[in-house]
Amino acid sequence: MQLATLLAICFAIAAGAFALQNNSPVVVHVFFWTLESSLALVLLATLALGALILALVSTPAVLRDRWQLGRQKKRIAELERLCERQGVEMAGLAARLPEARPVQDELREEAAPEPPAPASEDSAPRP
Repeated sequence: MQLATLLAICFAIAAGAFALQNNSPVVVHVFFWTLESSLALVLLATLALGALILALVSTPAVLRDRWQLGRQKKRIAELERLCERQGVEMAGLAARLPEARPVQDELREEAAPEPPAPASEDSAPRP
């Protein structure tokens, strides 16, 4: 913020020096208007008008970016909460893992297929 203030003061000093050095009168014709003023005043007015147009043109983009940033911050917070909940859930499951191993081994034994019976000579194909 101090840098912006310092730059604004430097710009004001430069504009004042410009105005003192360029005080010759000029005539400006815009459509059907005619304006006679000092060169410095005309140039500073056109600079101000250009800054105003720039601000009006860039405002929708700035507002859109701020809106999108707000949505992204909310989404990040939501994902962080979800990650934290899943971490707690994983810790709970890891704590229950030792007691689940015997049950898991029993299920594997039950699900294991029976080894195939040896083929007898009666069931062998004949030539």
